[in-house]
Amino acid sequence: MNPHEITILSAGDPPPVLDNNRPSLFLLTGPVNSGKTTTLRRWLRAWDGRGWTVGGVVSDAIRYDDRKIGYDIRDVRSGRSWTAIRNAGAMDSVKIGRYHIDTRKLYEAAAAARSTPDCDMFVIDEIGPLELERQIGFRELLDHVLRERCCSVTIVLRRSMLTSFFDHYRSLVHNEGIIS
Repeated sequence: MNPHEITILSAGDPPPVLDNNRPSLFLLTGPVNSGKTTTLRRWLRAWDGRGWTVGGVVSDAIRYDDRKIGYDIRDVRSGRSWTAIRNAGAMDSVKIGRYHIDTRKLYEAAAAARSTPDCDMFVIDEIGPLELERQIGFRELLDHVLRERCCSVTIVLRRSMLTSFFDHYRSLVHNEGIIS
């Protein structure tokens, strides 16, 4: 992906309009539990209603007795899902905060999403400390999407991760003073 303009959006914002002649990078941000993924799901429905093809991965919260116990990762195009993040984990999982992350499942989901044929929009929900600090998780998928895809991209990340994102990807994205 050539350097291009970035638009930073917040949970609750309306879906961005795509210009297929100019791929864009949309960063959907907000604090933890602010509705970022809920907003992304609304956008996916709106884009589908406009006939746009979308690829990528979405993190679906898993609840038990009204408590969030983890996330399944779903390939947007195929609907296939991987059990990847739980608050109790196997010995070979990576721990971030209260969650144990099965990186093998993240890599499987990323590989499926990466093989998605051309699309109008590619989404990654979500990029965080695993990718930006530990250089694992969806990091390879993110690198691939930012370097190789010629479609628009939406990345979900916490607002607190924006500076880290720009530190890692400054050479790949065109930042016009968005981050002070």
